Amino acid sequence: MCAAAIVLLAAVLRFWALDTGLPHPLTRPDEEVVIEMTARVARGEPLAWGIYPPAYIHLMWAWTATGLRLAQALGMAPPGPYPDIVRDHPEHALLVARSLSAIAATLAVAVLMLVTRRELGTTAGLAAGVLLATSFLHARDGHAVKPDTLLSLEIVIALWTMLPLARAATVRRAVVPGLVLGLATGTKYPGVLLAVPLYVAAVLGSRGASGWRRLVPLPAIAGGAVGTLVFLASSPALVTDAAMRSTVVLLARTLVPNAVPGSIAASTTLSSAGEAAQMIWPYTGPWWKGFVYHAAFSLRYGAGLLPTFVLPVALLWGLVSRTPLLVLAAVFGVGYYLVIGLSPVTLARYVTPLLPPVALLEGALLAAAVRAIAPRAGA
Repeated sequence: MCAAAIVLLAAVLRFWALDTGLPHPLTRPDEEVVIEMTARVARGEPLAWGIYPPAYIHLMWAWTATGLRLAQALGMAPPGPYPDIVRDHPEHALLVARSLSAIAATLAVAVLMLVTRRELGTTAGLAAGVLLATSFLHARDGHAVKPDTLLSLEIVIALWTMLPLARAATVRRAVVPGLVLGLATGTKYPGVLLAVPLYVAAVLGSRGASGWRRLVPLPAIAGGAVGTLVFLASSPALVTDAAMRSTVVLLARTLVPNAVPGSIAASTTLSSAGEAAQMIWPYTGPWWKGFVYHAAFSLRYGAGLLPTFVLPVALLWGLVSRTPLLVLAAVFGVGYYLVIGLSPVTLARYVTPLLPPVALLEGALLAAAVRAIAPRAGA
């Protein structure tokens, strides 16, 4: 009953006011662009836009087009082909598209509780569920046509599928985590960071190996290869479309300028250089400013003041624990925060995919504290 109530709470918070700002199409940044990209897919035009992976755009088109057809059949949306609805009545398309984020965000809470309860006990599962269900940032991004909450769901699933690999690493056990890795990267590029806990899981599961076979386990290579193949198969335009590749390079140089050498303007055409000038984030602070921003703002207001203070303890506790789920969640959390903290682009929603591992670690830490104080209550 408690778990069902938490999922219901999560759903209410994510579906309530799903139509915020509509019919205005510019309520949330990127929404109007994503919907226009789905209209290009419907018209059979090349995207030539790689800010989000093509796989995500095609998924949004399939979801929104199907939803609009159903709404039209029920008399809840105006008639007409998909591109015309996007052009003349974008609020209908946006509402259907937003529902995917809301569903994914709600499922993330449910799956997180299921995984945590199975591995760490009922108290940890319920605590993790409450923390994620009531997270302001996770609920807010469930109202937007953005890939962040879908990625958060895939992160939970990925950590779950890595557990058999962490217990006994085999190539066969690496296939499913590799598949989820590829799908997550096809949802949003930072999904590739799941390769780090996948590698750690393979190392943990290779206890009988020695030397380089332990440091570079074959299952880790297999999982990475599967992930790469799935990502490229779901977004082939990233290989075949030169304009899209240029946009992805431009995005990388904007988000992680120190990791991608070369001047943007010197390596792009005049038109794309103009686009670059619009994309570059105004930033003059020190290299560590992103870490402070995400701690003092993104996590402070997205997860809460107390969870923000507890997070370093929970991450360290997870890293030194011998529980595979906690170790993998902490490894992903540390790696992900390092990447977004080093980026000069500071947007609160970059923390959204991190919230399920945070809730998992803090829920488990709370359960451990309860067990220490009242053993019977912490079962």
